[in-house]
Amino acid sequence: MSIPTYAMSCFLFPKTLCHELEMMMAKFWWGDQSRENKIHWCRWEKLCVSKFQGGMGFRDLHLFNLALLAKQGWRLLRNEDSLLYKVYKAKYFPNSSLFDSKVCASSSYVWKGIWEALDCLRKGCRWRVGNGQTVRIFKDPWLPDCSSVSALVEVDENLKVHSLIDASTGWWNVQMSQHLSNGQSSSGSSEAVFWKSLWHLKLPKKMKVFAWRACQEKLPTYLNLKKKHVLDDATCVLCNQGMEDAAHAL
Repeated sequence: MSIPTYAMSCFLFPKTLCHELEMMMAKFWWGDQSRENKIHWCRWEKLCVSKFQGGMGFRDLHLFNLALLAKQGWRLLRNEDSLLYKVYKAKYFPNSSLFDSKVCASSSYVWKGIWEALDCLRKGCRWRVGNGQTVRIFKDPWLPDCSSVSALVEVDENLKVHSLIDASTGWWNVQMSQHLSNGQSSSGSSEAVFWKSLWHLKLPKKMKVFAWRACQEKLPTYLNLKKKHVLDDATCVLCNQGMEDAAHAL
């Protein structure tokens, strides 16, 4: 998975190419031997889920590609004295900020990739308010854990945050400010605790992967082979009483 990282940090890969690379990895993961097609017991999207949420922690290459390009966007935001910033500023957003920049047909392929990833960067950024003279109340993300701000009254959308600050005291103008609260709470679910405990066991990785497959019902049991139309009967051959799923087999 590390082979395309350098290229993905500079260029936006077509989704079809990302899909082809993911299929190569999926074939290898499920056992690509002698160019035979093996059964894929689980969708790639499921394998890309975090290990602590029941997946295998593989990377969605398209999203990973955007994350690497967003990192380049972050460099443009934080290093305004660099040659890279000066060139891109002069060519692509001379009269606006990076987030307000545009892309056109004549733009370079590198810039198109960075611009495509700006939305990802925008979702993760928050303004440090300072004096609030350049931060827009309704358009810029400046509140932690709050993606948008509801209008206080019918006012100018470009109203700046400094209008909510009492200049004489430096504190918020309570009469002008809106009291925002969010009821979000972070608590680990029992499922997450289970997966975390599994992956932290001091066992060979192969055994932990087998346990993961068993918990996810992804073993080649008679029941799963019947679902894949490999077998006609899913009855356990040892007891001849029940269907052979992972729990029955183990």
